[in-house]
Amino acid sequence: MKINLVLKYIFLILLSFGAMGQSIASKEISGSIWDDSTGVDLPCDIYGHTNSRKLKIASTNAKNIFEFNLPKGTDSLSFKANGYDEICLPIYFY
Repeated sequence: MKINLVLKYIFLILLSFGAMGQSIASKEISGSIWDDSTGVDLPCDIYGHTNSRKLKIASTNAKNIFEFNLPKGTDSLSFKANGYDEICLPIYFY
């Protein structure tokens, strides 16, 4: 059975966009995802979606942490770990 992924820090990331008052393209995003039933951080790939295009923008490192600069024009991010459902989250700019 596939387990939904839980994203650490994603709410803080999304909330911080509205308070930045700066260009989103220059902001670094970092965090990790984990299996909610085990608490184990998972390796994953991160994709940015712009104008209906999907482009891989990052992968987790050896410690299963991701870190990347948000590409300009990105309107959503998706997180994909092998054996799990992909999660896609919209990015809202205030």
